[in-house]
Amino acid sequence: MILRKVSLVVSVIFLYSCAGDLSDDQINSVKSQASSNNNKVCLQYLSAANVNRTNSLYQECVDAYNIAINEGCGDKYSQQIFQWMGRSYINLGKLDSAKWAIKKGLRIMPDDLQLLNVAAFLAKKQNLNDDRLFYLDKKLQLEEEVQGLLDLTNLYSNEEDILDLQKSLGMTGDQLDGLWNNYMNSYISSFKNSRDDTYKQLNEYYKDLEDYDEQILILDDWYDYNPNNSIIFKEKKTAYINLGRNPIDIDKDKWKKEPSNIRYGINYIKKLKEESEPEKIIDVCLALLDYDQNNIVVLENIADAYLDIYEQEKALNIYNKLIGISDDKIAYFIEVSKIYLDLGDYNKAINFSEKSLISQSSEAYYNRAQIYIGIAESCADFEQLSMSDRAVYEMAWEDLNQSVGKGNRGAKKQADFLNKNYITQNKDWFLNVDEGKNKFRPTDDCYSMINRFIIKRSF
Repeated sequence: MILRKVSLVVSVIFLYSCAGDLSDDQINSVKSQASSNNNKVCLQYLSAANVNRTNSLYQECVDAYNIAINEGCGDKYSQQIFQWMGRSYINLGKLDSAKWAIKKGLRIMPDDLQLLNVAAFLAKKQNLNDDRLFYLDKKLQLEEEVQGLLDLTNLYSNEEDILDLQKSLGMTGDQLDGLWNNYMNSYISSFKNSRDDTYKQLNEYYKDLEDYDEQILILDDWYDYNPNNSIIFKEKKTAYINLGRNPIDIDKDKWKKEPSNIRYGINYIKKLKEESEPEKIIDVCLALLDYDQNNIVVLENIADAYLDIYEQEKALNIYNKLIGISDDKIAYFIEVSKIYLDLGDYNKAINFSEKSLISQSSEAYYNRAQIYIGIAESCADFEQLSMSDRAVYEMAWEDLNQSVGKGNRGAKKQADFLNKNYITQNKDWFLNVDEGKNKFRPTDDCYSMINRFIIKRSF
């Protein structure tokens, strides 16, 4: 191979010395042949390096890269050489050699994102914190610039803009065509992963230095870029704890910065619920309702919070509003019936519990059973249950059985208890109901709102 290259060089020199006898086209042809042969040499060594690297033969890999550099391939094939050469030296534990390769590459490609990434990784291994931060900050700044191009460029952009984006993404020479080609999506995906990785490394950098305030700022920027990354919240929570702050402040601060953001507010409310802070929940909900007065999730949360502080009337107002704007009203009918039971308005409690039965759901039957039980507990004399008391308990027992039949197995225990202790027995019918009648409606004044009958069972 050496003799062939020497022969080629001699031929080129000879032809140049005889240039007076050659046309321009002939001279250009000779130049092209020389360049083509040099490219082949470069590609041969690069191919050998890649094969060795793939097979974890890192010394053979860097040997091939060094030969390629000596053959003059460094400038033209810098993207294919220096980051992988640096990585291979790192794998060999030759960190000084890795640093040499990376710096040589950065002199040629100072804005290469992958090379900056390797440089930051190497600086971390060498405990060179200033260098590590320098490379990461530069990478972050460049990625923000690339993101700006990416936001403004698409399939229909002009050739010049697409070409600028391709170069910024680090696409190689043979892939640069100013068209939204088949390589674009792959490079864009890699770029997005690279941005995530930059934020991750900066987060680790500040965490390693125990500079938690700066860590939180980076995490905020990272969240703005990728709000779906679950790692961010975990890292930020730890940073807050390390600063002696309550992690709930994460969601509070985020919402405070953007008070019209309903999602941020709801996330904060969830955390407040975990902390049992109904008054604060009410404050947040009221603020959110200024921006979206019919937001169902916010209204549900403020209603629950009002109940937690025994503001039943205010909760009723919210539930009545929900009934007016929501298609799914059953849950609200149930909640309203419970509130009226607590307020002692048994007529409305029964009325709303019966409205919920339009769903024929186990929850609706179970709820009406609890309404009947609540009324009976308020009205009954437990030293001597009346026929009316037992009739109301029997209505509850019937509803509990309906709920069990619709899948609420948890209601069976309560139904069995009522059956054993409180519902009517044969002697109750004998003593309190005229012979021949098999229906009974509660007659005590306390049960005047109940229009339902029970049917005499077979005893």
